[in-house]
Amino acid sequence: MTQQSPRYPSEGRSKALIDRPVKIAIIDTGAAIEPSVLEEMYDSRLIECRSWIGKNSAHVVNHATADTVGHGTHAASLALKVTENTDCQIYVAQVFDRNPQQKPSHRNDRKVTAEAIALVGFQGYCPDIPTNHSQTIEYAVHRWKVDIISLSFGTDQAVDIIKSVIDKQAHKILFFAAASNCGGNEPGITWPARHGNVISIYASDGDGNSYKRNPNPMANHYNLSMLGTAVSGLWPQHLQPGSQYKHKSGTSCATPIAAGVAANIPTLMRRQATLYLSDIPKDELGQAVWESERLMRKLRRPQVMRRVMFTIGAHEIRRQGYHYVAPWHIFEGSPQVAFMRIKRVVDSS
Repeated sequence: MTQQSPRYPSEGRSKALIDRPVKIAIIDTGAAIEPSVLEEMYDSRLIECRSWIGKNSAHVVNHATADTVGHGTHAASLALKVTENTDCQIYVAQVFDRNPQQKPSHRNDRKVTAEAIALVGFQGYCPDIPTNHSQTIEYAVHRWKVDIISLSFGTDQAVDIIKSVIDKQAHKILFFAAASNCGGNEPGITWPARHGNVISIYASDGDGNSYKRNPNPMANHYNLSMLGTAVSGLWPQHLQPGSQYKHKSGTSCATPIAAGVAANIPTLMRRQATLYLSDIPKDELGQAVWESERLMRKLRRPQVMRRVMFTIGAHEIRRQGYHYVAPWHIFEGSPQVAFMRIKRVVDSS
């Protein structure tokens, strides 16, 4: 009897995590970026903006005008900038009509934010048009299928309706959240940044010095900080006629940057895996695809992504109590060298 080669889980189906671009959702105040700007500067990679403001939840809005505050536009432009020269796609959920760093306390704020997280986070398929509210969320969820979610808001206490969605999606999607801009006036970071399945982000200047309004760093914790002071980003023209850009500071600026940096990591790994797989003999392809997908799946775990950023980006060094992540440390050298550097950390995590 001829011995058959082992069949691996990925054999005979599409390489789902390898073949598609990384997707980021920005949950914020919407976006107001002109199509000409999106095309010229960002390769039209802002795919869609949906709003939970008003009576019609999850309705599509014009991403050229859908921001009355400016914060979401700024955040979306930072994620687009950090992921330039990639095929990463950006989606925007409009859930606030005020600055999200003002802690949401009204029940509706919590409800629409949870619905937005549910929309962008679920990874399934529902063929039927829904007839009630929960089915509507389930149907909308399947549209975006994002890999990373950026949350630039915080509350004092955990919000159960949001927590349940995060817990459901843990290890399928990476959540990044702003640590808060309260400095030493509050005992620590706000929620959801302190949720165990969320990667909390502090802010720094361009030299890695701590932002003066960072909350205190946590003991025995990855206190990851990213550029977040005096950061130039797009600003809606109707809010600031005559100037396309505005400088903003805070952990809510550092968070979409961190999400963008995180998106670059699986993007690099995917490109290198694709090159590697193209040279693999057909009879060995099943195992090779399985190994590549295993690597990509591990990068969706918050503890693994924290470890990559801490070990490579911050060199495991504290600076003023925080672990300042310099993204160029992650990607320096040839793509092959960067791939192996990241793979070693992922394999050991």
